[in-house]
Amino acid sequence: MRHKSREKITTYTLMNKNTPVLEFEYALASSTITAITALINPAYAPLDASRAYSDGVITEESLNEWWRKRGIPSSRQHLANAEDVLPASMMELLEHNYGLSLSDQYWLNDSRSPKRWAEVNFFTNPFSVDIGRALFGGVSSEEALSNDFSLISPDVTTGGVLQKKWIIDEGQRVLVKGAEGQDRQQVFNEVIATELYSRLLPPDEYVTYKLIKEGHKVYCACGDMIDIDEELVSAKAIRLHFAREEKTSDYEHLVNSYEKLGVSHAVTATAFSKMLVCDALMANEDRHTGNFGVIRDVNSLEIKRIAPLWDTGNSLFFDNASLLLTPGYEWEFRSKPFAARMKTQLEYVDDYSWYDPKSLKGFRDYVAEKLSEIALYKSSGLDVAIAASVDCRRDYIDKQAREWQLNHSRNHMYNEAQIAKPSDGKNQVQPNLGPHHMEDLVAQTTRVSEAREETRGGHGGHEEPKR
Repeated sequence: MRHKSREKITTYTLMNKNTPVLEFEYALASSTITAITALINPAYAPLDASRAYSDGVITEESLNEWWRKRGIPSSRQHLANAEDVLPASMMELLEHNYGLSLSDQYWLNDSRSPKRWAEVNFFTNPFSVDIGRALFGGVSSEEALSNDFSLISPDVTTGGVLQKKWIIDEGQRVLVKGAEGQDRQQVFNEVIATELYSRLLPPDEYVTYKLIKEGHKVYCACGDMIDIDEELVSAKAIRLHFAREEKTSDYEHLVNSYEKLGVSHAVTATAFSKMLVCDALMANEDRHTGNFGVIRDVNSLEIKRIAPLWDTGNSLFFDNASLLLTPGYEWEFRSKPFAARMKTQLEYVDDYSWYDPKSLKGFRDYVAEKLSEIALYKSSGLDVAIAASVDCRRDYIDKQAREWQLNHSRNHMYNEAQIAKPSDGKNQVQPNLGPHHMEDLVAQTTRVSEAREETRGGHGGHEEPKR
């Protein structure tokens, strides 16, 4: 690798696990795909390798765009320091590792030395932590140039701005992520979000993060969300793959695009409702279309499930927490992906049936306790201020949930009445609208309100989280 000759042109086969997708010529000097020479199984190509602007056809332009974005972005935290010590460029390292990732099964098979997926993939084969250490600032130039330094790593296909590296812990692939600034609030936020999700969602609908320490720094870590027969397909890839109909909102276009992949409108709407409500509670500023999506089977190409929620670090006023020391700023944060204001985004929520306010009893205290581990936040009162802002947003969401429940019940009653209406159109008293039914309606519409009142006293001490 270190003395590899940069030949002018070579030939690669893009693979999806064991399925050959296409062949192309590749200029090593510029790390550019120059020509697609054969389409073998184009349906197995990455969804974002064929864009709506090219009518769904895989072109050299779209394939190059996919390939360039597969590597570590130039905006990565402390990337320049790692590049200074590593013996090869990031694109060379990407090629050296066949473009392999732990988020999907795509890779490049080199015509000069063909391989099998079973012998090169990082899901079942070991890999080195050396590049990861370099990305985290733990390697010198001398060590990187030594013969013992290994360049075999999935770290070169990690995305995002924050430091990331993969490790193997008791046979499991684990992603370690850093944070910005001395307070490192983002890693604490991931753990707080995990607690929130555990109270509101089933375990398979979120990624679990935990705190780990390396030296004097704290990081967060999570397991891989896919297995050896799956790929993560981002909402961004889905959004760009399908042509957008005229006069449709970002939300509508994405729901329609999911449906074209086989995910029903109802399933998508509920998943988006959960995501938007949780993001509102967390004051998440960075739910861009690159960090939510679906999980696809790479063999059948069928969508298996909505991807679990992950990447909630840029939340809870992580870069402007002092704003909360003055009351009234609890909603003053940017939001994504459907509107710049979170209350506007919440208008897209059309399902609160899953939302149980009782499960949030004591969550404010958990937030304050976790953030108090940051010395600056505890001494300045930011831990308490941030926790209080969560309760403010929760009050608003509780109200929205009550109103949704009322409207949902009214609509249900109306639909029942329409179904029971005689075909001759004559007015009749319907048994479903009797006093007992109205009592049920009142009970339904007040359930959320009563639950909220029961939890008012839950701020005095820490309670074990609901599991």
